Amino acid sequence: MENQFSRVRSAKDIIISVSLIVSGFVLMFLPYGTGMNIGGFFLFLVGALFLMLFKSHYKELETNDVYEKKVLYFPQESINAILKSVISNPNSIDISKEGQGKTVKLNIYYSYKADNAYLRLYEYIPYSYEPITEVKHYSIKEVSNLIK
Repeated sequence: MENQFSRVRSAKDIIISVSLIVSGFVLMFLPYGTGMNIGGFFLFLVGALFLMLFKSHYKELETNDVYEKKVLYFPQESINAILKSVISNPNSIDISKEGQGKTVKLNIYYSYKADNAYLRLYEYIPYSYEPITEVKHYSIKEVSNLIK
């Protein structure tokens, strides 16, 4: 699944970065004192770094649809129930156990615009997460419980 998606900037990322750059640039050249100019310089630098590094969405390489990513972590004892649910009915996953452990990871890529969601389950083997399932494709309606 990781090779099907590429990290991209969203409109929100670009707006935040450009607004920081512009406000920093304006503050650098206003005649309000050295402190204000230094603060503007740091805002400008932060905006430039965000523009270079900040990518919060994912683009599917085949269709060029933009997706958001959500990661859920579960304890080891719930791996069999989650595995069955991911394969057949993802809405039946018990969300109440989410966050109680970090041994099982569920990656969810979803797009309301494309009405698609992709799920993949991973298990923690020392030093890395190894995939347990293949990439499963569902509609947004079928995974609505997971992406709330």
